[in-house]
Amino acid sequence: MHASELEKLDKATRGRGRGKNGEASPPEKKKIVKSLNDVLQQVMSTAEPPCDLMADSIQRFADQPRLSFNKSSLIELGESLKVVQIMPVFVRRLTKEEISANGGKCQYELVDGERRWRACKVVHKTEIRAIILDIPNKATQFAISAIANFGREDHTPLEEAMAIRFMREEFNLSVAEIASSYAKSEVWVYQRLKLLDLVPEVQKMLMESDEYKKPLKIGIAMLLADLIKDNPDLQKKAAKHLVSHPDMTSKSADRYIQSLLEEEGIEAPARRKYKIQGPVHTRSRLNMFVNKTWDTLDSLLKVPDLTYVSLPIDDETRSSIRSNLHAMSRKLVNLAERI
Repeated sequence: MHASELEKLDKATRGRGRGKNGEASPPEKKKIVKSLNDVLQQVMSTAEPPCDLMADSIQRFADQPRLSFNKSSLIELGESLKVVQIMPVFVRRLTKEEISANGGKCQYELVDGERRWRACKVVHKTEIRAIILDIPNKATQFAISAIANFGREDHTPLEEAMAIRFMREEFNLSVAEIASSYAKSEVWVYQRLKLLDLVPEVQKMLMESDEYKKPLKIGIAMLLADLIKDNPDLQKKAAKHLVSHPDMTSKSADRYIQSLLEEEGIEAPARRKYKIQGPVHTRSRLNMFVNKTWDTLDSLLKVPDLTYVSLPIDDETRSSIRSNLHAMSRKLVNLAERI
């Protein structure tokens, strides 16, 4: 992603539907949206039957959240599309004013499917299968594009962060609602948003570049956002060192940042604590707990009685373990009844 593209995406996802100072626009000036799902269902109900369009008659959606594409994978995809295209792209018709502005070259704009569209152009496939949607505004178009692209290959953490910011501001979605929509944990959403606390120069280090061997690791980037949020120069200094040492672990990076703060006489800020009680995250924790506990319990029950009798522990410790197991069983029953 080039610097200009990053700035364009940042601008596109910042403060839509906001008044001065980022405050929400008055109700009479902003269309009330009942829910994102309602909007998406309404748009999908306008879908026309699939048709073949000339690839050159379609232009990319400049504000779409995904900007990074791997050329070799595009060629591979393009060759497969020459044989068969199972999944159509989604487009909207441009207005007369928009067609006039582009010189009449394009009559449609992508909503979802830019990777397939780019792949067709790379291998000189002239036609592409498409479904035309009636999109009421750019905000809805961005929302559909963001949802469609979430979790796909090469979708960068920063692109995800900017898409999440847009969804929060434009549709007033909570972190829990976003996490549920994308089948992610609330912690995951908070961590992506934290990347927006990085200065632009550091954000660019999260992208693939010829300047560095590897992009800045997301875990290390979050450390920078946590510990050096309000000192841009120091954040850039630390980031340059860390991206130049791609094999450094998160623990080593943490120690380096802490030492850098001490050298500058800066007290490290308190670590941010995240809410982790959302339904998606709770489901994940339950599954992990049940699977891990079941395997451990099953293996312990297979141990012969004689082994337990001869455990190298005193009576007091044995009694304590037994009491803890009984207490745990009562809590498990309580948990089972709540689910």
